[in-house]
Amino acid sequence: MKRSLIAVLILLLTSCSMLNVPVPPESFALETVLKFPSADYKLSSLNDVDVFMSVEIHGKAAVYENLVFYGFKFDEPSQARKTFKKLMSKHILKLRLIDLPWMGSFEISSRDEKIRVWWKGIWLLALEGEPEHVDEFYRSLVDIFRSLRD
Repeated sequence: MKRSLIAVLILLLTSCSMLNVPVPPESFALETVLKFPSADYKLSSLNDVDVFMSVEIHGKAAVYENLVFYGFKFDEPSQARKTFKKLMSKHILKLRLIDLPWMGSFEISSRDEKIRVWWKGIWLLALEGEPEHVDEFYRSLVDIFRSLRD
């Protein structure tokens, strides 16, 4: 009985849209992922990153007019998860926290700024900026990455 209940719970959790974090295929280059193809957002610069949210992590930051899109690509999913856990532990006040063995997501938000961080597979991605722009950009990423996987 417990096993079937756990199986149903896992099935419900994995089918929930909130748990489908947007990540590109593993074969994509980090720079390609960060160059968001949208007329609404103009890329200002693409920079190397050595520290993100007080955690030493090497990746890239795509600076757009109203937000920054961070990308980190790892060799193994365990490295992405370990880094995600470090980021989570540095920041106590998180909203909408999801931490599962195969993916995770959290947000830190104020009236003027939102940071959304998520990982799945070898990818750890983050958005930082005004809340409405972060939410809109994230929804666009969901659509784009879903279309790449279909």
